Amino acid sequence: MIDKFIKENIERNINNFEIVDDLYNRYLLFCEVNQVKPLTRGKFHNQIKYLGIGATDTRRRKGRENKVCRWGVKLLPCKY
Repeated sequence: MIDKFIKENIERNINNFEIVDDLYNRYLLFCEVNQVKPLTRGKFHNQIKYLGIGATDTRRRKGRENKVCRWGVKLLPCKY
């Protein structure tokens, strides 16, 4: 089911990044709409890494200190 989430909600774009919390919140919404039991936050992040969706970035930057991000990922506009 995570494959369907990725196809519907994520675009690969090397110039963008998304905070993992934002990706997970969208995933929770996707699961609610599709009436599917969601993965835990840790399992979700591991699946994203396993599938090669973006690259992990934890560098500190203004406005997103101590946030884990995925570079090369862009969330598409929400359909839900």
